[in-house]
Amino acid sequence: MAAGLSDSDIRWIASQTHGYSNSDLVALCKEAAMVPVRDIDRKKLVTCDETKLRNLRCSDFDQALLVIRPSSNVRTLHALADFARRAGQGG
Repeated sequence: MAAGLSDSDIRWIASQTHGYSNSDLVALCKEAAMVPVRDIDRKKLVTCDETKLRNLRCSDFDQALLVIRPSSNVRTLHALADFARRAGQGG
C-alpha cells in the first residue's frame, strides 16, 4: 500500500491515465498530494506539519484528474511509437 492507496486504487488510477506522459503523471501526483493540504484550515496550515496530513485517497486523484489532463493526444503517441519502431528503439 502506497501512501494509503490500495492496489486496486493504483490500478484504477492507471486505468484513468492512459495517454499520460511521465511528466503528466508527476503533475497528477503533485496535484493529488495537494488535496489533503487544501483540506486543512488556513489558520492551522502554518503550524501543521506533514505528520498531521491524512493519507492520499483515490478521491484525491479523482479531483486531480479534473485539473491535470494528458499533454499528448492519441495521434502523437502513435507517431512516437511508430518512430521508435522504425528507429529500432521499440520493445
